[in-house]
Amino acid sequence: MCRAVFGDSLNECRDGGGTDFEMDRYTSRFFLKHSNLEKAFDQLASSGYRLIHSNTFAPSEMPKHAAKDDSQFIHHSQFVFHRQPKLCPPSDTGSN
Repeated sequence: MCRAVFGDSLNECRDGGGTDFEMDRYTSRFFLKHSNLEKAFDQLASSGYRLIHSNTFAPSEMPKHAAKDDSQFIHHSQFVFHRQPKLCPPSDTGSN
């Protein structure tokens, strides 16, 4: 489904398990070649998806005057999209 929406702008990466009990498993991760969030949202919209929910998480213990390094950018955003299923018309079985 990801490949159908994002086409050639999607990369795939497979990582081996990192802990002892996961050594025989791997994960498959997909990521976009571009970092333009609006472009990704446009691609989803043109494929029939709509944004139904979003969240942003940040550490609660961030000081008001955080250091000017990467720690000030520690956050996680989550976007949930939904697409109505496409229903196929009933097929004619030809039995009369």
